Amino acid sequence: MHLFKPSVVLAVAALALAVSAGMTTSATAAAPVVVDYGDCAFGSGTASVPAGAPITLTDTGSFTVGVRGLAFHAWKSQQATATIAVQGGATTTEPLVYSQPVFIGDPFSAYVMFLQDVNLDPLAPGESVLVTIDSTATAPEEIVFPGQRGPNHFGPFHIPAGETFETSCLLTAS
Repeated sequence: MHLFKPSVVLAVAALALAVSAGMTTSATAAAPVVVDYGDCAFGSGTASVPAGAPITLTDTGSFTVGVRGLAFHAWKSQQATATIAVQGGATTTEPLVYSQPVFIGDPFSAYVMFLQDVNLDPLAPGESVLVTIDSTATAPEEIVFPGQRGPNHFGPFHIPAGETFETSCLLTAS
């Protein structure tokens, strides 16, 4: 009495071999180079990366509001995109998503939302990519921080529908 047909046993063995081969391949893949997009965009606007390694851009943007209801309104009415323009190649645009608002207590008393990381393919030596992140209000927004104390009380800030905040970073492979 056979519990398994020979064809089923061969199929399972082939699947196990394919999975282990895939695990071996992915284990040898290069680890991504992490670039702080905020440091680049608000610093010199440029960063150098090693050629041939995938790139992960972190700190791609955030949004802060001091009132819970306004934070959730801003979260639902912010649209963000990353435009990726590779030197001599195609330009692509991908939507970015803000995380749900999270309350940060003292001393900030604010709700913070963060944009997701942006992952890029490896660059050849001397190749560049310009990454531009646009965040646009799709509805009017108010930003206030009533929990702030002392001379650093922020807001209210009025953001009209359609207003866009844009940052960019030029990455060059060495």
